[in-house]
Amino acid sequence: MKRAATVLAVAAIGTSVSAGGAFAATTKWDVMVTGTFKTKAAATKEITKLKAKKLTGFKAVKSGKTYKVERVFTTHKKANSELAKLKKDGFKGKVAKG
Repeated sequence: MKRAATVLAVAAIGTSVSAGGAFAATTKWDVMVTGTFKTKAAATKEITKLKAKKLTGFKAVKSGKTYKVERVFTTHKKANSELAKLKKDGFKGKVAKG
Protein backbone atom coordinates (compact mmCIF):
# COMPACT_ATOMS: atom_id res chain seq x y z
CA MET A 1 0.00 0.00 0.00
CA LYS A 2 2.87 2.40 0.77
CA ARG A 3 4.34 1.84 -2.67
CA ALA A 4 1.07 2.83 -4.43
CA ALA A 5 0.80 6.00 -2.36
CA THR A 6 4.39 6.95 -3.21
CA VAL A 7 3.79 6.46 -6.93
CA LEU A 8 0.69 8.66 -6.77
CA ALA A 9 2.59 11.38 -4.89
CA VAL A 10 5.43 11.36 -7.44
CA ALA A 11 2.93 11.45 -10.31
CA ALA A 12 1.15 14.42 -8.73
CA ILE A 13 4.43 16.30 -8.26
CA GLY A 14 5.48 15.56 -11.84
CA THR A 15 2.15 16.84 -13.15
CA SER A 16 2.38 20.10 -11.20
CA VAL A 17 5.98 20.69 -12.34
CA SER A 18 5.16 20.09 -16.01
CA ALA A 19 2.06 22.29 -15.74
CA GLY A 20 4.19 25.05 -14.22
CA GLY A 21 6.53 24.84 -17.19
CA ALA A 22 3.58 25.12 -19.57
CA PHE A 23 2.46 28.32 -17.89
CA ALA A 24 5.94 29.79 -18.03
CA ALA A 25 6.11 29.12 -21.78
CA THR A 26 2.97 31.17 -22.42
CA THR A 27 4.40 34.46 -21.08
CA LYS A 28 3.91 37.21 -23.64
CA TRP A 29 5.75 40.51 -23.93
CA ASP A 30 4.04 43.59 -25.35
CA VAL A 31 5.90 46.37 -27.11
CA MET A 32 3.70 49.43 -26.69
CA VAL A 33 4.02 52.79 -28.36
CA THR A 34 3.96 55.24 -25.47
CA GLY A 35 0.79 57.27 -25.22
CA THR A 36 -2.89 56.59 -25.50
CA PHE A 37 -5.23 57.45 -28.31
CA LYS A 38 -8.80 58.68 -27.82
CA THR A 39 -10.11 57.04 -30.99
CA LYS A 40 -9.31 53.95 -32.99
CA ALA A 41 -8.71 56.22 -36.00
CA ALA A 42 -5.95 58.05 -34.11
CA ALA A 43 -4.34 54.74 -33.13
CA THR A 44 -4.59 53.53 -36.73
CA LYS A 45 -2.87 56.73 -37.89
CA GLU A 46 0.04 55.92 -35.54
CA ILE A 47 0.19 52.39 -36.99
CA THR A 48 0.44 53.92 -40.48
CA LYS A 49 3.46 55.95 -39.31
CA LEU A 50 5.04 52.77 -37.92
CA LYS A 51 4.47 50.91 -41.20
CA ALA A 52 6.16 53.76 -43.11
CA LYS A 53 9.29 53.01 -41.04
CA LYS A 54 8.91 49.26 -41.77
CA LEU A 55 7.75 48.52 -38.22
CA THR A 56 4.91 46.09 -38.84
CA GLY A 57 2.63 43.89 -36.77
CA PHE A 58 1.32 46.60 -34.45
CA LYS A 59 -2.39 46.65 -33.62
CA ALA A 60 -4.79 49.09 -32.01
CA VAL A 61 -6.07 47.57 -28.76
CA LYS A 62 -8.95 48.99 -26.75
CA SER A 63 -7.90 49.80 -23.19
CA GLY A 64 -10.79 51.19 -21.17
CA LYS A 65 -12.05 54.25 -23.02
CA THR A 66 -8.85 54.73 -25.00
CA TYR A 67 -6.71 52.75 -27.42
CA LYS A 68 -3.09 51.70 -27.28
CA VAL A 69 -0.82 50.58 -30.08
CA GLU A 70 1.07 47.38 -29.34
CA ARG A 71 2.72 44.28 -30.72
CA VAL A 72 3.05 40.98 -28.83
CA PHE A 73 6.21 38.86 -28.69
CA THR A 74 6.90 35.43 -27.21
CA THR A 75 10.27 36.35 -25.69
CA HIS A 76 11.59 39.30 -23.76
CA LYS A 77 14.66 39.43 -26.02
CA LYS A 78 12.55 39.82 -29.19
CA ALA A 79 10.42 42.49 -27.53
CA ASN A 80 13.50 44.49 -26.49
CA SER A 81 14.92 44.18 -29.99
CA GLU A 82 11.72 45.62 -31.48
CA LEU A 83 11.72 48.39 -28.88
CA ALA A 84 15.26 49.33 -29.92
CA LYS A 85 14.11 49.62 -33.55
CA LEU A 86 11.10 51.65 -32.45
CA LYS A 87 13.25 54.12 -30.52
CA LYS A 88 15.84 54.32 -33.31
CA ASP A 89 13.07 55.44 -35.67
CA GLY A 90 11.97 58.21 -33.31
CA PHE A 91 9.03 56.58 -31.54
CA LYS A 92 8.64 56.34 -27.80
CA GLY A 93 7.72 53.00 -26.34
CA LYS A 94 8.10 50.44 -23.60
CA VAL A 95 8.05 46.69 -23.03
CA ALA A 96 5.51 45.23 -20.62
CA LYS A 97 4.82 41.70 -19.54
CA GLY A 98 1.48 40.79 -21.02
